[in-house]
Amino acid sequence: MGKQTRLINEFGKVFDDAIVRFHRFGSFSSRYGDEKNALCVEELGWVSAISDQKLMHITLSFDPRFVSDEALSTAGSLLLEAPYIKLGLRYGPDGRFYEEYKEPLLACMRLMSVAALEKGTGRKDRYVAVAKDPFSLSFDASEASARFLPILESWRESSGLFTETATDVMRRQGLLDRAVFIEPDVGYTEPKFTHIGSDIGVYGPDWPHVAVGSRIHQQPDPDYGEWIRKAYEVILHSGLPQYEHVDACMTLDSGSRCRNRYRCLRLPWRTPDGQKLLTGMSIMTPDVEIALSCPEGFSI
Repeated sequence: MGKQTRLINEFGKVFDDAIVRFHRFGSFSSRYGDEKNALCVEELGWVSAISDQKLMHITLSFDPRFVSDEALSTAGSLLLEAPYIKLGLRYGPDGRFYEEYKEPLLACMRLMSVAALEKGTGRKDRYVAVAKDPFSLSFDASEASARFLPILESWRESSGLFTETATDVMRRQGLLDRAVFIEPDVGYTEPKFTHIGSDIGVYGPDWPHVAVGSRIHQQPDPDYGEWIRKAYEVILHSGLPQYEHVDACMTLDSGSRCRNRYRCLRLPWRTPDGQKLLTGMSIMTPDVEIALSCPEGFSI
């Protein structure tokens, strides 16, 4: 395989075999597909990924002022998808900065830090997520990583086939009660919850039971629900695991506000009968790599 160009949109969706022409940095006019069915887009905040499987090189181009967390998460996954020996990051106004790495994990960490530095430590968003390399769980000595690692290994060893073994691993690690199962959008229905762990009580003790069967965005804080829906859309389209540190300032039914800081591992599966299944497991912890600052109207 020779050179391949891919585009990542603001929702983290990947467009393969794109022909990219830069009008200005951070804005792409691109086509993919055949000449008769070419789709044209021109959007700020997209990421381009140009790779050469023969030379084992990949270069990501992005403008950290506009790139979304979802696009960053997918871009980081591309850096880790193959044993590249040269990984380039091109960023900044007019793409003026270029850095090169030999280790995929270092390149991925730098990708996230460049975006975080541009956005600054203050924030206006109520929900912030910092994408991490899922396979860095092997090197992290934290309790959360020790609990997440066995289910990630189960996913990898089974090639994403969801069986009772996966459920057993979640139960042993104390994650089943902190897990959600989601039936994704398959063309005729919107994503909905099929399981919500009993320990997910941010909206009250009854919510895990009454919300089963509901669409993801149908939550007491609908903005948070929509934000979460987009995160699951990323893993549905990419087929890759997603590990994030999250800081969410949420509004409840009563009008009161609460803050949740947690680590989350999301995995895309397929069932033995060929259906898609998405799972998300979270561990509440103040130990997340997100600056402790608040949007307007919230307090620490």
